[in-house]
Amino acid sequence: MNKIQVKYEKSRYSDIPHLTINVDEKPLDVFLDELYPSKNLIGLVPTLLDRLEDRKERELVWSRIESEEKQVVPILMCPDDADLWCTVINVEVQKTEDSVKWLRLGIDNSDFKDNSSESIGTTVEWFDELQPMEFKKSEYEYFVSVFKKSIRDI
Repeated sequence: MNKIQVKYEKSRYSDIPHLTINVDEKPLDVFLDELYPSKNLIGLVPTLLDRLEDRKERELVWSRIESEEKQVVPILMCPDDADLWCTVINVEVQKTEDSVKWLRLGIDNSDFKDNSSESIGTTVEWFDELQPMEFKKSEYEYFVSVFKKSIRDI
């Protein structure tokens, strides 16, 4: 099993510490950047932070991360724009009775018709070098709860 944690730390382009997603003891943006350095993924921040300015985008992220159905969830975003229209990393999440699986991760290439965030995750350039990850369900639920407690409203 993989390990997922939330840590309070700075990222490459932020002098202010914030909650980060760590997988197997490494920030997710750093982990992805090491595999795909040409994609400029270093410094991406979690979509679960209280940075998404659009309430509909925030609701979309949270409805997908909390869903019991298999979902494509926007998990990282560009810190400058604070929306889902710039660089977004999606994860395909599948929950079981005892674990949560990240089946694949990739960059969103969706066509945003009518400025609808609902199209997020419809077209994804999936990373081929990543193996699926699996986390203990209790650990994953704790990870989500830490982010949820840190935001003002969803």
